Amino acid sequence: MNLFKHIPNTLTLSNLFCGMMSIFFSSIHHNLEISCFFILLGAFFDFFDGMSARLLKVDGPLGLQLDSMADMVSFGVAPSMLMLQLVIGKNATEVIEWWHTIPFLIAVFTGLRLAIFNTDTTQSKVFKGLPSPASALLVIGLCFFPASLSDVLSQEVLLSISLILSYLLVSPIRMLSLKFEGLAFHNNRWRYALVILIVVICSIFKLEGISFVIFAYIILSVLYWLTHKNKSYEV
Repeated sequence: MNLFKHIPNTLTLSNLFCGMMSIFFSSIHHNLEISCFFILLGAFFDFFDGMSARLLKVDGPLGLQLDSMADMVSFGVAPSMLMLQLVIGKNATEVIEWWHTIPFLIAVFTGLRLAIFNTDTTQSKVFKGLPSPASALLVIGLCFFPASLSDVLSQEVLLSISLILSYLLVSPIRMLSLKFEGLAFHNNRWRYALVILIVVICSIFKLEGISFVIFAYIILSVLYWLTHKNKSYEV
């Protein structure tokens, strides 16, 4: 019996477990830092499950469906719960209104985004809409937002970000992928620009810069999309 063939699905299930742990710590213990840690750990498992499946040549429809289910929890439901806690934390009256549940739209549109991705064969080199891990990372970044700028994140701003993220997840905007086509600069100039931006922002802001990284990623992707709308999406 080849035990190695179970490695990819084990990593995927580990991602799912991390998503559940994130929800547990954000909703029950209100510990947002540990909740963020489990989403990041889930992203680590998510990165390596697909890679291991390709290396072991055991990728198949079961793994694809399982991966989407895990991503729905770790990068959809868990970030929604994080954002909800951030919104409630900004509610001085401590009265929960129906519009405070707007962050749940992140989970709803993450599910739609994953279903679209699974049935779309044109997203091998670039993504259509914001990838769900990037959406989750932006929410995590808001939890570590610089204290000097924290007043900017009012309840209204957080709810607006939730709506914008929900739209971006299913938008027609082409988002850059970090799947390099060799190492040549000409074939990867937009990807190299993205990597440089990530390195510079993270070196300056550390964890507090996570949301800035995703903002930069979205802006760069929009610029790429606008300059390639009438061209093929070779980058």
